[in-house]
Amino acid sequence: MKCVPIALTQVLQTDTKNEIFAKLLFAIPEALAKKEYFACGNCKANLLIYDKVTKDKPKVCSRCGCMVDWVGIKSVLVNQCPQCQKAYTQLDRFCSDHDPVVSLKQVEVAI
Repeated sequence: MKCVPIALTQVLQTDTKNEIFAKLLFAIPEALAKKEYFACGNCKANLLIYDKVTKDKPKVCSRCGCMVDWVGIKSVLVNQCPQCQKAYTQLDRFCSDHDPVVSLKQVEVAI
């Protein structure tokens, strides 16, 4: 099962239980400059922390076990040549730099 993370500010608008916790987080400016906070889109109980410096992000929610789908939020899917790593659009299927033909692979790239 995949779930889409929800920005912590959106969670606070609908769930007042997390308000005190969020105020504590927002009181630490150094941490906020380097990290972004999300809630799991499935259980909404677990805090997912995205590190802006290292681009580290959790792959799975540690509470409910759903796979976190960061595509469109912190990453995009592109087609990439497995030999030269040249990126192509979603419509392209083959690398234009190789003969014989090399099929492109879909990869997730951080944005």
